[in-house]
Amino acid sequence: MPRLTAAAIVDSTIGAGLLDLLEKAAVIGEVPGVGGDTPLDDTNPASVAKAAALAAELPFGRLLKLAVLATGCCGSYWGLGRGVPTLQHRHARAPIAEAIAAREDSSRWFDSADVEQWWWTDGRTDLIPTLGTGLEQLAFWWATHPLRALMTTSPFPTEMLETGIEAPMDLVWDVCFGPRARWAFDVDEGARVLDIHGPDDWAALVRRYPLDGTEAYHNGHEYSPVNDRNDRDGLAALLAVPGQRAIRRGVRRFLTPDWVAVSNDWDGVHVSWAGYLLADGTMTDLGDGDVTMLRNWGSERTAWLAPVLRSPRRLPIPPKQHRDVRPPDDGRWKVERELLVRAVTPRDPG
Repeated sequence: MPRLTAAAIVDSTIGAGLLDLLEKAAVIGEVPGVGGDTPLDDTNPASVAKAAALAAELPFGRLLKLAVLATGCCGSYWGLGRGVPTLQHRHARAPIAEAIAAREDSSRWFDSADVEQWWWTDGRTDLIPTLGTGLEQLAFWWATHPLRALMTTSPFPTEMLETGIEAPMDLVWDVCFGPRARWAFDVDEGARVLDIHGPDDWAALVRRYPLDGTEAYHNGHEYSPVNDRNDRDGLAALLAVPGQRAIRRGVRRFLTPDWVAVSNDWDGVHVSWAGYLLADGTMTDLGDGDVTMLRNWGSERTAWLAPVLRSPRRLPIPPKQHRDVRPPDDGRWKVERELLVRAVTPRDPG
């Protein structure tokens, strides 16, 4: 079983954001929610100590919510400078990372995909795929998962639902533009699922199934060539942070998985919570000027590359868990069911 370490958290982009938010919670006296992801400008030992104590006792689901929210601390294509203080102060916050790694439930970060999977939607049906087809289409520049895959999560921890699910779904690009709805599936017993628990796992996937994604991802600031038209000052400041792995310049190629080739060996690729925390937004140098990065999977998620999901069924979201949910009598439920049944039906080889 892999082990979560403080060094890995500090070295990762979203890990640094999580440490920032935990110190912020210690400073303001409450755990930040959606919209509370503005990073702190500074750090001090007293608030770091308080944050470490909070990290040790916070319910696991609340910690996961903060990890998802932490993406906002790390900058973006539109505001690179936002992530500078988060990454500058990450080593000073190492005691918080040590508290996270020392938790008795730290192995939960590495849980494999559950046999029940949840699919979240905001009502857009144009990207519901027929599983196993169209895998040559890469996702848009902001994400490094296949465009024509069904992206699902394992059921969230109970305490995550008790505190509302706004953060996990409101910050995922492909689910954040309309009333939320949720479906459940069962996973075939023999499904071949590859776990990604960190940047080394992602790099190994890319090395085994390499595809030059430089052109497809050229608009994203994380990739090659770097496009700095939106925030040149922020770009320079971020590049100056010692040891940061959020961005590179002057690289030769940005490599991504060849999802068609991956699908020959695997039915799904699962990014665990550890994989999300440690790999999402964290650049890996592959040698000879090549780089790769898992980017914007949004949370723990599985990209399904083959029709190994069964029994799509409605799983409405209680209104108390979200401010914007789809009503039970909405006609989109019927439309989606028809599309999902078709999506997961194995194709006739002939």
